[in-house]
Amino acid sequence: MFQYKSVLILFSVIFLVQAGKLSLEKCGYLRHGSGLAVHPFGGKANAPPGTAIVLSSRLNEPRLRFCYDRSLSTSEEGNIRHVSGHCLVPASKTDATWNKMEIVLGPCGVSYSRWRFTGKGNIQHVSSGLCWHPIGGHGVIGDKVVLYNVCAREDRLNFWIHE
Repeated sequence: MFQYKSVLILFSVIFLVQAGKLSLEKCGYLRHGSGLAVHPFGGKANAPPGTAIVLSSRLNEPRLRFCYDRSLSTSEEGNIRHVSGHCLVPASKTDATWNKMEIVLGPCGVSYSRWRFTGKGNIQHVSSGLCWHPIGGHGVIGDKVVLYNVCAREDRLNFWIHE
């Protein structure tokens, strides 16, 4: 009986993965090394595409939640989705981007919506290799979050999901 259940469970997992229905997800609040929260400008749960991502002192409000969704694979990359259903993307809405490009809400499931959390504590745009920075580099309330070519282990450059 145990062997039969094991085979059935394994078959179910394989079926779900092949059907694209199984993903790894971590949800919570995006935080910056300064202790500030990250959210769409205006802090609305229904923020529209194109809304800039900024630092704020508002913490732990359901309308500010994000989920890091990644498919079940050897890859450690995925979309960062806001409760609005929109994902974080460079404002250029392209794979190639440049320093000081703002991060905004945009489409999910496209090549330029892919991010990875690095071992240094950065959030890195997969296709460009650029990392999140608060504009100005230090993290002040209202600062926009932008991409920059430095990925380093420094509090001022660290971002994470706080559950």
